[in-house]
Amino acid sequence: MKNLKLKNQLEADLRKLPDVEVDLWKDSDLLCVFYRGREFAHFHDHEEIDIRLSQQFIKKEGLTPLENSPYHPNRSQKSRWMQMRFTTEQERVDLLSLIERLIEDVYQNTDWGTKS
Repeated sequence: MKNLKLKNQLEADLRKLPDVEVDLWKDSDLLCVFYRGREFAHFHDHEEIDIRLSQQFIKKEGLTPLENSPYHPNRSQKSRWMQMRFTTEQERVDLLSLIERLIEDVYQNTDWGTKS
């Protein structure tokens, strides 16, 4: 279960980020990643995560939609939600770095997740 170990490590790393929580969505088994209390990512399984990005961030990072995923097969190519697969330690590290940049570039200096 190498990939499960990678997922568990990614979860642990995400929990260390400021204002980030990893928890189940309401009364479901969907494991989500929240920034300031609002979901911006969720795990589909032990090697895929679905992340809410911005079109500007997608372009800046040169990201392309994941191919051959059984999840959301009819999703628009222009969706701000993008699935990422991580099956190696380096992919896990790169994904964590991408999420850190995402938070800094897209969410940190906004009212994302702030509760009134």
